[in-house]
Formats: sequence, structure tokens, C-alpha cells
Amino acid sequence: MTRLGLNLVRLYAVLSEPFIPDAAAAMLSAMGTTDRTWPGPIAEALTALPPGHAFTTPDVLFKKIADEEREDWSKRFAGVRT
Repeated sequence: MTRLGLNLVRLYAVLSEPFIPDAAAAMLSAMGTTDRTWPGPIAEALTALPPGHAFTTPDVLFKKIADEEREDWSKRFAGVRT
């Protein structure tokens, strides 16, 4: 099950790279791979990392948005209604 989870992280990183490239790169780095091969059959994508593949735990990928920041951003980016 652990191997499946790690391969899912790799798969999510590859799929999300066009939208969140920095986070995707951090996930791939943590998985110890630079393989950005677009997944073919899902069975192959879920076995891309071999048994015993080493990985590291990444730093937090997405920081929590504090209530104060949310309120500030709501005001700053609310736009103007005309």
C-alpha cells in the first residue's frame, strides 16, 4: 500500500505540473525522481516507482492561510463593482 501511495504522489505531481509547477517539482524531488513522463495506462503509472524506492518527506507544500491574511486578501482583491 505504501508503494501505491508513493506512486500516486508521483502521478499527481505529473498531472498537476501545468497548474502548480513549483509544488509538482517539490513532490517529484521528494519522490526522488525527475521522471515527468505523462502517464499512459494507469496500471503502469501506479508502478513507475519500483519496490524499495527511496523518498524524502518534503517541507509543507501549501502554507495555511491565516484568517488575517484571508480578510486582507478579500479586501485587496475584491475588485470594484460598477
